[in-house]
Amino acid sequence: SLIGPHLLQVALLLPGKGEEPEVLLTQLPFQVKAPAGLNLRLWFSLGAALVSFVLAGYALRVRYLRPPLETAPFNLLDLPWLSRMMRSPWWQPLLQAPFLLGFGLIIWLGLVDTPESSRNLSTLLMWTLWWAGVIFTFVLAGRFWCVMCPIGAAAEWTSRLSGAERQLPRRLRTLWPATALFFLLTWADGYWGIVRSPYVTAWILAAFFAAAIAMGALFARRTFCRYVCPIGGVIGLYSMIAPVELRPKSLEVCRGDADKFCYTGCEQGRGCPMFEFPQKMDSNAYCFYCGECLKTCARENLALRFRAAGKDLWTMASRRLDEAFLAVAMVAVAGMAAGHMVAPWHGWMEALTSWLPWAGLKDHALADKLTYTAVFWASAVLVPLIVYGAGSLAWRLTGRPEKTSPYKLFVRFGYAFVPLGLAMHLAHNLPHLFLEGPLAVPVFQKTVNLFTPWFIGAPDYNPSPWLEVPVLQLLQTLVLLAALLYSLYAACRLSFAQWGARTFSLRGPWPYLALILLITLANLYLLNLPMGGRHG
Repeated sequence: SLIGPHLLQVALLLPGKGEEPEVLLTQLPFQVKAPAGLNLRLWFSLGAALVSFVLAGYALRVRYLRPPLETAPFNLLDLPWLSRMMRSPWWQPLLQAPFLLGFGLIIWLGLVDTPESSRNLSTLLMWTLWWAGVIFTFVLAGRFWCVMCPIGAAAEWTSRLSGAERQLPRRLRTLWPATALFFLLTWADGYWGIVRSPYVTAWILAAFFAAAIAMGALFARRTFCRYVCPIGGVIGLYSMIAPVELRPKSLEVCRGDADKFCYTGCEQGRGCPMFEFPQKMDSNAYCFYCGECLKTCARENLALRFRAAGKDLWTMASRRLDEAFLAVAMVAVAGMAAGHMVAPWHGWMEALTSWLPWAGLKDHALADKLTYTAVFWASAVLVPLIVYGAGSLAWRLTGRPEKTSPYKLFVRFGYAFVPLGLAMHLAHNLPHLFLEGPLAVPVFQKTVNLFTPWFIGAPDYNPSPWLEVPVLQLLQTLVLLAALLYSLYAACRLSFAQWGARTFSLRGPWPYLALILLITLANLYLLNLPMGGRHG
């Protein structure tokens, strides 16, 4: 553990009188203390999780079999101003232009400003404000970020200009490429510290623009966004939680329409840039409210409406291995991200390194990185295998029915882990957003003072946090407990659909419910450990 006294030795190279520089050595003592009340908060969190588990099980068992109330949801497109706005040709460009300028600024500042991440606006905007903040939009509005994304816009604009109609080979039309890229980037951040390098941040962002433009020149529509964008798959899964959806009003009307302009396009608008067919769309995973189908549907058979949050997880008919794997693996990735930021992490890695083949390396930094690599990729494989094992146990407990298998159960129940992965990301990023986010204000002042003729005040690099630590810890606990309830509920709904009420009450989903509870408890423990910041 890092808790305790430490001595920081600093060596400074100073210009000497001769050919050799002078070396100035100094030592700075400091002490890392455990946060007050850690054990009390931890036990409260664990107790609350157990109580939530019991109450959720009771409520689900008693109330689930009641038929849902069938009410006609309000169509938000009945609001004239919203309908006009989403059908306007300026709907997307007006949203995309500010972020195109913002991403361009991030690239420029990353290349020309200071390499110190805590003093460079590019890393603060990209990783502390944008990445930590954009996750909240998935919860509230699904893929709405994608309609504003300048990288997706660049891909789509290039595709329109090139007139490309080519599609990826069918075997590549999956989330596997996007999943691989996301995992590589996440691993690279832990290995090299991407978020601490403005220069690397700028080049990564520029590389994504280049890749999007290249794919737009070769392939139709937003092929890059649908199949390659490293955060596209994550956004799609988390968008299933959003309490709003765009769906047909009547499937009968859709079936009676022979033109299918919503997919193919017409004079009034283009076909769906994400290759979605509204008649068959049963989840939020790939719809980002671009409004093209609203323009092309002559029968005005589309509705934007509120719905039960997370409904897609248990109602959608089409389920795929690539999505289920990503949903489960994101739990591992989020857990690694949270673990990598706690104070005891370094001690854990040192202890583990002593058992691994590279324990004798003289380069301790390299040994730590190799251990991190092994733990990262092992967790990305082991967590899905554990979930698969839970499915195998559930299959055996239910009498090994012929119509199902552990593989089919993995594909079905993998979606129950989406709320948990999302909550772990939210809880992990809350401190970055509300504790490190205020630093963007003085860095913005510094940037304006340095690169423009204006002076907007002397920056104070010790700003007050937007939320105090106890409030953040309470929010983190509440977020994880809410995810626990939602994941339990999703697993139970999936179980009822799979096995029926009797099997549910006796055997069915209990391996999944126990696993969801254990993962939640582990993350509550992690989030109650001392955390470290990324900048500074």
